[in-house]
Amino acid sequence: VTQVGAWYNVCAVTKEDYCPRKELLAMDRDPAIEVFKDEMEMVLQKLENFCTSGRASKLGCYVQTISWTNGVRDNKNFQVMNAHIETALAPRLSSSFRLIDFFRL
Repeated sequence: VTQVGAWYNVCAVTKEDYCPRKELLAMDRDPAIEVFKDEMEMVLQKLENFCTSGRASKLGCYVQTISWTNGVRDNKNFQVMNAHIETALAPRLSSSFRLIDFFRL
């Protein structure tokens, strides 16, 4: 199970001091989401190849949406980011490359 997206929220939305990506910390949400979408695309390309071929394809892989939270600000942003995750994964979904949506569990 792999999650893509957590640092973009921690850095660009909630602006936490422990953010490891200072370039995201300096951004507002919308530009950071564009970086997220671009970087997620690169990650998904690599994961799709890994998860659908060779040994990994026997069990497959899951990409998860961003974990659920009770914070209103986080939840609103997570829903925006999760929609991007679902859109990017939709044409790639297969029996060995799957999505887990933590908001719908």
